[in-house]
Amino acid sequence: MTTQTPRIGLAVDDHERVIELLSRRLEEFFDQFYCATNPADAEAILAAHPVTHLVCDFDLGGEHPVGTYLVQKWRSQYPGIERAIIHSGAQRSMIPTIPEVDDILSKPASIFALKTALHIK
Repeated sequence: MTTQTPRIGLAVDDHERVIELLSRRLEEFFDQFYCATNPADAEAILAAHPVTHLVCDFDLGGEHPVGTYLVQKWRSQYPGIERAIIHSGAQRSMIPTIPEVDDILSKPASIFALKTALHIK
C-alpha cells in the first residue's frame, strides 16, 4: 500500500482579491490550501504546515522583500516545498531568474498555466 504525501498549497499576495482568486482556482487541487497577505503570515503558515507548493507575488509592498528573495529563503528553510512560482503583475524581464523559482507567471494567470507551473493535475 502506497501512502501519498498530502499536497499543501500556500498563496502569498498583498492584494486580498488576488488571494481570493488564487484560492478559488487552486484549493480543489490540494489537500489543504492556505493564503497569506504578508511574509510574516506566510512564515507562520510555513512553520506550522508542511507546504509543498508555493505561489508568491513578486511585489508584496514597499516594506516587504520581493518575492524572489522570499522564495529563496523559504525553500532553504522548508525543503518540503516541491514547487515555487512567482505570480506577478511586473514585466517578466524585471524579475530576476533564480534556481529556487520554478516558474514566473503574469497576473492573472489562467488555471491551466497555474496547474502547469505547479505540476498539479
